[in-house]
Amino acid sequence: MNDSRQRLKINVLSVILGILIWFIALSLGDPTVTRKITGIKVNLKNAASIEKLNKTYSIRSETDSVSININVRDRRSIVDSLKADDFVATADLSKWNELGNVPIVVSCKNPKVSSDSLIQSQYSLQLDIENQISKSYKIDARTVGEVADGYQIEGVTTNPESVVVRAGQSVIDRIDKIEVTANVTGMKKDVEITGNLRAMDKSGSEIPSSRLEY
Repeated sequence: MNDSRQRLKINVLSVILGILIWFIALSLGDPTVTRKITGIKVNLKNAASIEKLNKTYSIRSETDSVSININVRDRRSIVDSLKADDFVATADLSKWNELGNVPIVVSCKNPKVSSDSLIQSQYSLQLDIENQISKSYKIDARTVGEVADGYQIEGVTTNPESVVVRAGQSVIDRIDKIEVTANVTGMKKDVEITGNLRAMDKSGSEIPSSRLEY
């Protein structure tokens, strides 16, 4: 009886030892590492929820495109295979708070990566939210280039003569004029030219069209 118990103990210890050795070998061959994944594009949704409040928003970023970087901790064989496209980052603009912060929720499309592997699964997007207003501006026409020899420009008119601009209060306050440019190089007769409107500030810099609605 004692011999049977002894053999049973030895067998159990052998199994436990075998499992420990397997885990150690796995850890040495495929260790847990941390890697930074960069350039994950943030998808914006429910922007209409802000517009319904007669407000507009701008992202506190140098560009209209927003991306984030995340840190992932998992086995090397998994982490080394990951790329930015494997992750989904979403900012629900209906969840903005009084400070203009919107949570960004991150998940991974790779089923081998659990939420626990993401060292941080929530980030924040910062918005500037303000009242949206409309204002009418006269359209200034300007020409570039030289007409054909022997001809001159007697006048330039626009159709329509004015335009209503809808934007946030801070953007409206920046607008000095709305202009359109026509290239008249080599022209010999009256013509109608289609041009794009540009909002200019007092320093002569163009205000990005993405922040305006004509």
